[in-house]
Amino acid sequence: MKRPYHKKTRAAKDSPPKDRVRKAAPKDRPVLEMSLPSLLAVEANRLRFLLREISGRFLADLEAEVVRIVEMASDVPDSSKKQQALLGVVKRMQSLAVKPDKGRLNDLKRIRNLVQKVSGLLEDMVV
Repeated sequence: MKRPYHKKTRAAKDSPPKDRVRKAAPKDRPVLEMSLPSLLAVEANRLRFLLREISGRFLADLEAEVVRIVEMASDVPDSSKKQQALLGVVKRMQSLAVKPDKGRLNDLKRIRNLVQKVSGLLEDMVV
């Protein structure tokens, strides 16, 4: 007769303390054995670094696009049709509603979308 499968449980003396965690490390990081609060602090600092790196890159790319817009603005020909389009672009930029003191992601998205639209319009005008 076969016996039903029973999951074996460890005895209390064999289990590691609950405040200690052994983490399997990725190839580029060593295996760490530390308390949960320490591990949390390490991972929070890693997220902080990633946040700075990613946001810095995002802002640098966006700022470079704005600089490109400034440079392209002087190359737009003086036709009345293009001047009307430029007036629309300027009004769009002036109507941008953001609250910088709140530091909202939606504000960054609005700015990015506006920069992309203005850049696309100016590229069509200059070419």
